Amino acid sequence: MRKFWVSLFVSLVLATSFVLAACQPATPAPAVEEPAAEEPAVEEPAAEEPPAEAVTLRALFMKQAGYQESDVQAMTESFKESNPGIEVELDFVSYEALHDKIV
Repeated sequence: MRKFWVSLFVSLVLATSFVLAACQPATPAPAVEEPAAEEPAVEEPAAEEPPAEAVTLRALFMKQAGYQESDVQAMTESFKESNPGIEVELDFVSYEALHDKIV
């Protein structure tokens, strides 16, 4: 029986490590530097990027678990200051209403 639990534990650890490895962001390839040209390069003015489309994130939280509403709202305000093009809508519901809200 002990052998079963050890093999189950090892399998879970391996599966978890594969999942975590798959979730790692891809690292970009290092940039290859081109040899310097004989003539000095003329800098072109940077083209202005069009404004990004407004994005709204909706977040659903259960009132009884985790952070207090004031904590989540403070973290949201900090996020919105760092990301001005993203609007965040918070929704706090009771445990009993959580299933219906998700559905």
